[in-house]
Amino acid sequence: MLDFIIDNKLYIIPIFEFLAMCIALKYYFKFRKSLKTEMKVFVFYLCFIFVVDTIGLYPIWAFFDKYETLPFLKDSPFHRNFWLYNIVRVINYLVFGYVFSSQIHSLKKYHLKKILHAALILFGIYSLICYSTFGNFLYAEEFSVIFIGTIIVFFCLIAYFFEVLLSDKILSLTSDALFYSGTGVLLWQLCVVPLKIYTSYFNTSNPEFIKMYGTALMYANIFLYSMFIIGFYVEMSSRLKAKTA
Repeated sequence: MLDFIIDNKLYIIPIFEFLAMCIALKYYFKFRKSLKTEMKVFVFYLCFIFVVDTIGLYPIWAFFDKYETLPFLKDSPFHRNFWLYNIVRVINYLVFGYVFSSQIHSLKKYHLKKILHAALILFGIYSLICYSTFGNFLYAEEFSVIFIGTIIVFFCLIAYFFEVLLSDKILSLTSDALFYSGTGVLLWQLCVVPLKIYTSYFNTSNPEFIKMYGTALMYANIFLYSMFIIGFYVEMSSRLKAKTA
């Protein structure tokens, strides 16, 4: 199992997730009294992702262990982790959408924040209905959930960047954790989501696609979590300097 993880470089993303979680927790414990709710949610989300991705390795463990430790998984619908990441994917969209739409204050007369929050609630309801009825919750990704979630998060991010341009936040842009994080999320979505269209080719008869998809996802995740790490580090450094000035 260890050789498989090393050969396929499955250890790289958990390392970046762990670093992002650590810097976010340090940021939280230093400034928790002054943090807004959405920033606390973001920090705990990074902790949640690290734990879930660690748990998500269970199919590899079970396969190499020949299902001796987890015999109930063999031939069960849960022998793959699609079910776990279908849940996580919905949480991803809801968290990112909430965090960035919550930064909108200059466009109150257009009720944009309320509209985006309502869209997130409706998306959550749709995802629940989809996976409990017509969606293939246990065995595949549901493209309609990916598509709708991506569109909503995209609009939340565009609204956030527009908010930055309209407010004095632009003066401290380079020391804002959300700016780095938002840039990372936006570019990640633009790079990775188009690949989801071709996930039907993700099977043993298409090893070239599996390799390409895995490589693209790995580098996209490295970029994403690097942006989280940079964002929290830069803002934490800026706040500490301001305290000592």
